[in-house]
Amino acid sequence: MDFNDIEQRNSYFASKLGADLAEAKQIQQQRYHLFDDERAIVLTLIDERKKRHLTQSQLAKDLGCARETIIRIEAGKQSPSLRMLLEMAKALGIGVSLLPRPDALEGSAC
Repeated sequence: MDFNDIEQRNSYFASKLGADLAEAKQIQQQRYHLFDDERAIVLTLIDERKKRHLTQSQLAKDLGCARETIIRIEAGKQSPSLRMLLEMAKALGIGVSLLPRPDALEGSAC
């Protein structure tokens, strides 16, 4: 099925799920998006990977993990652990200082 706008798509899925539109939007946001701060860090790592002309497969091999793990992290479907973020930065040859500064991030960690 082809949807031209997000509201039309949300209405369709809301009717299929038997949920109201607001609930459908909330489910979609929870399922497909990382927190903004976490996403900013991941986007930085994606940019660095691409600058180095590394594929997801090559990065996964360097990290000793499955390519699907990198795909899920980059797509925002899996939240990387702190250790994984640090390992990714190390594999890309960047320092943690290139990641967004904590004081530039909004909200609390707790």
